[in-house]
Amino acid sequence: MPHITFLNRHSDILIQCGHLPHWFQPEAVQFITFRLADSLPQTKLQELALMREALGRRETNEEELTAEEERLEDIVDGWLMQGYGGCVLSNAQCRQFVEDALFFNDKQTYHLHAFVVMPNHVHILLSPIGENSVISIVSKLKRYSSRMIKQCVATDGNV
Repeated sequence: MPHITFLNRHSDILIQCGHLPHWFQPEAVQFITFRLADSLPQTKLQELALMREALGRRETNEEELTAEEERLEDIVDGWLMQGYGGCVLSNAQCRQFVEDALFFNDKQTYHLHAFVVMPNHVHILLSPIGENSVISIVSKLKRYSSRMIKQCVATDGNV
């Protein structure tokens, strides 16, 4: 079992901003969630965009901002749990593609600690090995999984 290292607020942290900031430290445990393209309806995506825009306009300190970001994550998690979309990951073969992708680079690119594949999203707990980027790791997982799922359900659309 690999040693588990958590985020150290007193060490250098790489912060990359997209919709929400992502914090990275080499080899620190990362909690990752990714969802299917149809997992949230347009009305919820628009609502989320408005909440993020309002958050961006507010003057808050780092602690308040982190609390607000966590609140937004909780809201999105609640929406995901409502089972919007086609829920293609409830198909055993599609779910297996995601699991196969997760185990493929385990112990080479990252240490996979835990994961759960839900009907319309995936949660992963992993630690990158060395200088491997979480963004690169997740991109590869999603690329392989979506390609295989598209073949399984015979679709050209976004997965």
